[in-house]
Formats: sequence, structure tokens, C-alpha cells
Amino acid sequence: LPRTIPSVPGADVAVRYRAASGEGSLARDIGGDWYDLIPLPGGRVGAVIGDVQGHDTHAAAVMGQLRIVLRAYAAEGHTPATVMARASVFLHELDTDRFATCLYAEADLATGVVQVVRAGHIDPLVRLADGSCRRVTVDGGLPLGLSAEFGQLEYPVSTLELDPGGTLLLCTDGLVEQPGADLDDGMRTLTSLIAVGPADVWE
Repeated sequence: LPRTIPSVPGADVAVRYRAASGEGSLARDIGGDWYDLIPLPGGRVGAVIGDVQGHDTHAAAVMGQLRIVLRAYAAEGHTPATVMARASVFLHELDTDRFATCLYAEADLATGVVQVVRAGHIDPLVRLADGSCRRVTVDGGLPLGLSAEFGQLEYPVSTLELDPGGTLLLCTDGLVEQPGADLDDGMRTLTSLIAVGPADVWE
């Protein structure tokens, strides 16, 4: 994971990472979840979050490689859909049987327009300046690695607009998914908690 998150003029950015808890296993602190923030030319910024299949050192190693190539593809100026497709091909060509879910959002901070692509990952949430919060349905493609394997590398791009004071929240399923519980129920619970939570992303 990045040691620091760069400051982004025109936006407040906060990140949280918490390893899952469990009994008697050091492996609970190892896994394939990652995030990154990528400053881009022209007052734009990319935000990525993903989850490599598995909870072991191999997942962590694959995650590190994916994070680097996603950052490189975005910094090269590729469109969000191309960034995702190239990352999928990269993962497919690695010597691994792992796949990864991922969500990449590219924001133009001057206009508030955000382009979002999703590879098997859960949808983002948006909190408006008035405190209301909603899940944003994003058309998506197959997880990274699988889309290349099955020749389905087209990732649809969804566009949303963030008004001043709005917040975009990206997370992995570990935040909202519980054994035996429905994922949608977890998303609804998270949405309601964000709506009554503090407006400051650092709180």
C-alpha cells in the first residue's frame, strides 16, 4: 500500500485500512486488498481500489504488481476503460491463477465529473453536501484476469457528477459482507451509517 497519499488541490482525501480479525492466524493481516491515488495532468486525479482473490502472501504479491501497473497505465494517459483492460491482460499473463476485483474512478476536479469503471467490484457510494447518501450503480465487466481469459475486455464507463461538498466512497467487500448475510443488506447498512456520520472525511 502507498506509504502516503498525495495532497490533491481541490479535494480532501482520506483512506482507512483495517485487516480482518480472526483467531490464531497471522494470515489475517495478509491479503490482496489495495488502494491508490494517482495525480494526473490537467487537474484530474485517479482513485483505485481492488481486491486480489485470497488471503495469503501470494495474494499480497500479486496485489503489489497490479497496483504498480494500474498506476503506470493511468499515468500514461490511457482512458479508464483502457486502464482496466490492460490491467486485466497483465494479470492474465502472470504466472498465477488469481483474479482481482477492481474499481477505478477518474475525477476532473474543475468540473466535478467522475468517470468510473468497475471490474467485478462493489459499487461506490456518494454522499451529498446535505448529508444524504446513495449507492451509485456502475455497469461493470468481469474481474481482472477473467475478462482477459474469456476475451471480454470491454469495460463500460459510467459518469457521475460531484457537486462541491460531495464525497465519493470506495471500499472493498470486507467492509460490508458478513458470512451468511446478504451483500446488499451490508451496502444498505453502510449507506445509512454514512448518511448520519460526520461530513469531514478525516473524522
